[in-house]
Amino acid sequence: MNMNEVETKNCPFCGEEIAYGAKKCKYCNEWLDVKESDFREPMMESSVSEMAEKPKKMTSVKVMSIIGIVLFSLTLIYGLVSETEDVDEIIGDGIVVVLYAIPFSIVALVHAGKRMALKVMSIIGLILFSLLLIGMLASETSDLEEALGFVVIANLYAIPFSIVALVQSIKSN
Repeated sequence: MNMNEVETKNCPFCGEEIAYGAKKCKYCNEWLDVKESDFREPMMESSVSEMAEKPKKMTSVKVMSIIGIVLFSLTLIYGLVSETEDVDEIIGDGIVVVLYAIPFSIVALVHAGKRMALKVMSIIGLILFSLLLIGMLASETSDLEEALGFVVIANLYAIPFSIVALVQSIKSN
């Protein structure tokens, strides 16, 4: 080794070549702990792999959001324009909506991370959809408007919730 040559290694933050004993990177201004273990290449590789996984993480929320928007919208439209007088059929439609919305809320909550709007809407959705499911299963109503009310309430929350989840999942990419 020549006297003018300085031993170097890569910065664990930006990857630029820095002096072996540097305490602070001159490129990214990050303070460095000069232990050899901090200068391993896998640290950079793990950051890259984490970034590569990020878009995949919200894929299930994105797909469930699109399915939810279609399902909830069709169920709401059908419930409002249908001339059926069969209360059990309407309650059944509401149960289908809620049985999709509950796991959807759980998936959205699990993937919400730091997305506060999605986290709050998921928690509210879990509570609302669970209460609606209990109400529909326990209901012995023969009142057509009450049965339709269950479906409308479920869908009027589920549609915007699905839209927010879809927007949040698109933003995360």
